[in-house]
Amino acid sequence: STIIGVLRGMYEGYRSRKSRLGSLGTLVFFSIPDVLIVLFVLLMYTGFSRQYPALKEMLQLKSFILPLLTLSVIPTIYISRIAFIAIQEELTKDYIRNEKAKGFSRQKIIFIELLPAIIFRIVDAMPTIVTMLLSNMIVVEYLFNYHGILYFLIYLYNRQDVYRFVPLALTLGFVYIIFTKGFQLLAKVINPMKRKEI
Repeated sequence: STIIGVLRGMYEGYRSRKSRLGSLGTLVFFSIPDVLIVLFVLLMYTGFSRQYPALKEMLQLKSFILPLLTLSVIPTIYISRIAFIAIQEELTKDYIRNEKAKGFSRQKIIFIELLPAIIFRIVDAMPTIVTMLLSNMIVVEYLFNYHGILYFLIYLYNRQDVYRFVPLALTLGFVYIIFTKGFQLLAKVINPMKRKEI
């Protein structure tokens, strides 16, 4: 999600002066509710499995590939928007204009100057992306009947199995806190503008 989102955002950011249709398409797609995306993928899977039943069993689409792809759609679009906005803001700054005036190549400007600014923004947004992934996992695991950690959490809750539900919920909460606080600390370490806050 991160790699595809960064590449798409950088591509859209650079060609946005010629056409805004790609950016508009991403924005429209990002505004679609997560549940509708999952349902659309399930409808595609149903049509595919009717046409090619043998291939469906061989690839095990519903058990792993489709939940993974569905879960990665929203973070990819979100990261793409962050990269796009970062490119748009950085291209208007003086240091980019100076490098263009000096005759630096587009590749050097993108990978030496613009990429660090994008990475800083994405690391700053990672706590939000982790929250988004967890909320999407509930929908994806439930609708695909995928037996992941949130599926078992809901299963234990419905069975009122307190002795297994509470440790699992606490573990999930602890992992969430580690990820969000870890990304916040990483943002302060790698971003020179935030090192004063450490």
